[in-house]
Formats: sequence, C-alpha cells, structure tokens
Amino acid sequence: MPIAIIVEWYGPYTSIEGLKEEAIAWGKKSRTLTRTLYMGISSREALAESSINYIGLSTSPSSRFGKHEKMNDPINNAYYLGEIATAGLSGRRTLKTPTDLHTAEGALIHKLQPTLNTSRKRTAPKDCVVIYSRFWDMNDGVTPIPTPEFFPELIAYNSYTESWL
Repeated sequence: MPIAIIVEWYGPYTSIEGLKEEAIAWGKKSRTLTRTLYMGISSREALAESSINYIGLSTSPSSRFGKHEKMNDPINNAYYLGEIATAGLSGRRTLKTPTDLHTAEGALIHKLQPTLNTSRKRTAPKDCVVIYSRFWDMNDGVTPIPTPEFFPELIAYNSYTESWL
C-alpha cells in the first residue's frame, strides 16, 4: 500500500549523551509505542559537506543507545532524533516493527546510503513512498529550523518505475 510519512526531526545533539538524555525523556512522556528514527552524522563547518553515517529505528528510544556500536562510532559528532508524525497504517502487521517506521527507515537508508548502515542499502521500498522531513529546535521543540543542507526535505520513490523522484 502506498504511504506518505512526515518525520519531525529534533537536533542536532552534539553528543551521544545528549541524545540519550532526550531519548529517555521521550520514553517517560509516552506510555505507548513510539515510532522513532535516529541518525548519526559527521558534521562539518560547511553544513553542505556534512554526511549521514547511520540511520536507525526504535520503538523504545529510552533504552536504545546504551551500547549501540554504530551510533557510538567516533565518526559521528552530531545526532538527530526523529518522530513519525503521521498516523500509522491500519490493519494487521506482518512485522514486529510498525509498517510506517520500517518503511521510513528503509526508504531513507536506500536513498541516502549512510556509511555505517550495512543492511537495507540495496533493498528498494516494496511500494510507493513519500517522506517529508521537518526540522525543529531541540531546545524547545516548537521553533522550526531550516532543513540541513545535507538532508533532503522530501524524498519520493515510485515502485512502478523503480525510481526516486
């Protein structure tokens, strides 16, 4: 089933400890399943030269980053937490992970090819998907910030033509 997903990104956190603290706070706020994406980047002075090193997902962000090898890799020096803001797909799930979360992670990895991701780089989305990303100030969570130059505001995959738009 085709899907459109909005991801609200918060950051950049300049340390893995800052990311962990925020993830723990997210876990305390929500008693229900959360649909969280996260990414580690190599931030450069010129933002356009920054690179995405890892993208992952979690339904339990408060306990996710303790011994996460790839997020703790020294190549990462800035981090973002993303929350899926759109309603999930209804119906029975075939995976343990919510369908929209799994689809968003897979599409972002396939399109952006993060350095440290080893799986899902070659696997295109199974259906049409559009992901719109908005970025927010990590301090108050309500002030919009410009989309970083290294990250696309919108990605779209057409499964019929097997191409990114």
